[in-house]
Amino acid sequence: MLRKIAKFSFVLVLCMLFAVPVSAARQGSFTLKNLENEVVLYPVADENGVPAGDFAGAVDRLTQNHLTPAMAKTLYDRIGENHTGSTSLSPDPQGEMTFSSLEEGWYLVVSRAEKPEFAPFLVAIPMIINGESMYDLEAEPKVESPVTPPTTSTPENPRPNIPQTGVVLWPKYLLLMAGALLITVGVVETVAGREKRHE
Repeated sequence: MLRKIAKFSFVLVLCMLFAVPVSAARQGSFTLKNLENEVVLYPVADENGVPAGDFAGAVDRLTQNHLTPAMAKTLYDRIGENHTGSTSLSPDPQGEMTFSSLEEGWYLVVSRAEKPEFAPFLVAIPMIINGESMYDLEAEPKVESPVTPPTTSTPENPRPNIPQTGVVLWPKYLLLMAGALLITVGVVETVAGREKRHE
């Protein structure tokens, strides 16, 4: 009996020593804040950054050190009408939504509003921040506001604004007064001359 227990213990120790460690993949979450409309999350690449499914071959391997808005746009253009695997959420009354139970990999975040609240962007689970793997992420996307031309108000009866060019008005009035004086003197002289003739 002792011999059987020793053999069993020996086999158990060997199994423990040579067992292949299997670690379950960790899941993460992604919270978005200050939004008003539905958002869709598309899984686009595996944990190694290799695009898969409809997105295979669209871009090279994704890495956090080499991400551009153009990559997100290229992946966005690959979304088909019958795309499967995406998850959509609408914000709560505080403008927040949380995508939970996300497998390790890369995701494309897209605003589903008629006028998108933000440009599509990529996020990884986990994100490496200061050398630490972050599985629970938060973001407050930059809201894109439509560009509206500046409004200008015009008065109802616009008067032309003529710039001053150095014209001085006082000589005009002086000449008018001098002309009126000369006419008056001329009339008085004429009347006085007629009276002298009649005498």
